[in-house]
Amino acid sequence: MKKILTFATIIMSFLALSVSVHADAKSEIISKLVSVTSKYTDSSYKIVDIDKDGKVEGIAEFHAPGYGSARTFQIYKYKSGKVVRVLNDYVYGLSKFTVYKNGIVAYGAGHGGEWYRYYKLTKGKYKLKGVKSRVARAGGGAYNGPWAYSNGKKTITKAAFNSAIKGIKKGKKKTVKPF
Repeated sequence: MKKILTFATIIMSFLALSVSVHADAKSEIISKLVSVTSKYTDSSYKIVDIDKDGKVEGIAEFHAPGYGSARTFQIYKYKSGKVVRVLNDYVYGLSKFTVYKNGIVAYGAGHGGEWYRYYKLTKGKYKLKGVKSRVARAGGGAYNGPWAYSNGKKTITKAAFNSAIKGIKKGKKKTVKPF
């Protein structure tokens, strides 16, 4: 009986520590988000378990000077005892993103067009691998045009785009409205 009570005490201590670590992580993520977004008058943030691992992440969005009408979009995680930025990009019209085991697909529309941005999870950070965009009614355009493809820096073929984003949309998905 003594062994069972000792084991139960150890388990309860571990669970209490685990809850405390998660609470500290959330508190530190919120602190980071407030620090980042408080520099801008047009900003917001959200706390959500993006990747369904039981731990919260922070999403920040703000309008930074020098980027026209684009907005900065960032995701923060708590890793190894500190808050780490795992995604940083500049987008216009972000309305949702879909999270998969190996990456994120962000969607936005506006200024007469719509786009999808594909980020692959590589070494704990999301790296932009491809962009699919077009003139579209969804973004206020007069018609839906053909899709154009890029790697984020230059125009590429559809085949090169498909190769670049291969494996991102695997497994269960979770759609997140950033704000």
